[in-house]
Amino acid sequence: TIPISVTSIGDNAFWGSGLTSIIIPNWVTSIGNSAFIDCSALNHIDVENGNPKYDSRDNCNAIIETDNNTLIIGCENTTIPNSVTSIGEKAFYGCTGLTSVVIPNSVVKLGASSFYGCTALKTISLPNSLNEITTVTFTECTNIKTIISHIQDPSTVNYIRYWQSSTGHIYELFEYVDIDNCTLYVPNGTIDKYQNNANWNMFVNIVEMEDGDVNCDGHITAADITELYNYLLNGSTTHLSTSDIDGDGVITASDITAVYSLMLEN
Repeated sequence: TIPISVTSIGDNAFWGSGLTSIIIPNWVTSIGNSAFIDCSALNHIDVENGNPKYDSRDNCNAIIETDNNTLIIGCENTTIPNSVTSIGEKAFYGCTGLTSVVIPNSVVKLGASSFYGCTALKTISLPNSLNEITTVTFTECTNIKTIISHIQDPSTVNYIRYWQSSTGHIYELFEYVDIDNCTLYVPNGTIDKYQNNANWNMFVNIVEMEDGDVNCDGHITAADITELYNYLLNGSTTHLSTSDIDGDGVITASDITAVYSLMLEN
């Protein structure tokens, strides 16, 4: 419990601690850099109502800077709200329980090392809204198997390159991903743009997504409808970003109807 006399949490304050839960009271108005990074057991985050600087809108299990809509601290149970415009530097650093992340189509920037060391991360979904990403965003994310990119033209993204001063090594965006065993899904009609872009063309498996292919297996079948049913029943899906078939911003029974119609067409 943070006492009422504490209004500021300093840099590196809880770095690598065994914290499982964070509750930020409304009198804490300053959180320093790297204050909660590498807290691998962290699974619950909340900001009390009335805090003038931070919030945890939509029960998102994260800390968001209210004024600029930047998510600065996340955990394995975080759901990124579609009002967030930026993922802050080291926001999910060392979050070893995070297995998948859907970045909504409101986010334009991924900060440096924002997902550093998320070693259990297997699936990531990148929005078309993204226009800036650092090359160390997914450093040490060694188990990524699926990348779903909704970026229509990867050449329009600003790639901020980082280098290691002691060795001169320049980091590549997906340097730590097993590119031979990871599938990159891209929008229909864009595969040439990815194959001709130096930040993406190292992937062996680049597959164009098809409307209705919810589970990204290359086919529109009953399995895609099952995936949607599972989400509607219990909120469980590994391909949330491809589930909004009718494009209305929510996943409902109408998306199941849309997939069924696409099945009949094929």
